[in-house]
Amino acid sequence: MAATRYTQTGVLVGSVHYMSPEQAQGVRDLDTRSDIYSLGATLYFMVTGQVPFGGTAALEVLQKHLLEEARPPQEINPELSDDICRIIRVMMAKEREDRYQNPVELLRELAEFVTDQMPEAVTRSLHGLSALNPATPANLPGEHPKTAMPGQPVAWGKIMWMAVAGLGKAGVSRWRRLPIWLRIAVPATLLVGAVVVVVAVARASAAQRDFDRHIKQAAELSDKGDQETALAELDKAKQIRPGDASVLVLSGLANHRMGRNAIARVCLQKALSAYLDSPAAPLVHRFLGDVLRDEGDLQGAVSHYSAAIEVEPEMPQLWRVFMGRAIAYRRMAGRDGSAEDQARLRRRALSDYTEAISREPGNAYLYLLRGYTYIDMGLRQSAEADIAKAIRLDPSVGN
Repeated sequence: MAATRYTQTGVLVGSVHYMSPEQAQGVRDLDTRSDIYSLGATLYFMVTGQVPFGGTAALEVLQKHLLEEARPPQEINPELSDDICRIIRVMMAKEREDRYQNPVELLRELAEFVTDQMPEAVTRSLHGLSALNPATPANLPGEHPKTAMPGQPVAWGKIMWMAVAGLGKAGVSRWRRLPIWLRIAVPATLLVGAVVVVVAVARASAAQRDFDRHIKQAAELSDKGDQETALAELDKAKQIRPGDASVLVLSGLANHRMGRNAIARVCLQKALSAYLDSPAAPLVHRFLGDVLRDEGDLQGAVSHYSAAIEVEPEMPQLWRVFMGRAIAYRRMAGRDGSAEDQARLRRRALSDYTEAISREPGNAYLYLLRGYTYIDMGLRQSAEADIAKAIRLDPSVGN
């Protein structure tokens, strides 16, 4: 049988209410556009007081991010302008290519739509702060020069004015009643803060790209059998984000493949604590089941396999969970126990193998394992039929 692929790319981290569709799908090569979607979902909440997609379960919310359009913000808050609603809609586009491609492009759009209601004194003060203008491609590594912010600091001022004005006429009225010094100081302070934020975002994005690259390389190396190099890549990822649960999961898998089951168990147990209430929990339960089964803790393995099925009965590659639990049941039946207990465990193993085959009907190994279980139960004819089927699907299993 071909080598079993344990690595599951795209482990989910974060609140499901603000996850991008690609995060919900478990895509590994996330970029700034995913953050723009999450920011759009956050902005949606800020202007409506509601999350874009509600639900009673994480999976329900994730499916809505993938398949449904959010309710137009103006239906919830009629005071919102058409422009801000359009910007939110673009930020939360399902396809990454349809969103703003980077934060600078988003800021340009915000600057262009804000009306020229900003107080003249603020405009003059912002012209005096031109040295603080962060709009150069060098501030955002990797961004194309055409996406840079306009050189005039007035563009940044308009963005700050939008924040102060509260996106409505009431905010304009409140602003005009403030003392002139305060109307100058507030946008100036926000402008300096914006510079700091842009620089911080650029650095964080670079660190995230490095982290994702190390994680991707570690997963690929582990699948190819180079566990030592995979662990070295994970050490580099750990330096960027210490304690990250995805690092723990991949470390657990690499150590399991090297036969270091005790280390693998500790890594996966820590990861499960972090992922307990996330959509990634069933996957970690499955991996822990594999480790415990190989350690000989068959009852513990069955518990984790069962938890994976209970938490997410339609998780990807669920047939592997049923296969793992069936193997554990069959091994438990081979231990000392009454004939009644052995027969009960073998029936459970047979049921799980049958469930796995229904989900992966072309897998020769599953038919072979079920055939061995039929032999244990004394059902020779059924065993021969399954073994023959396995050989037809993959002649190498007969060797």
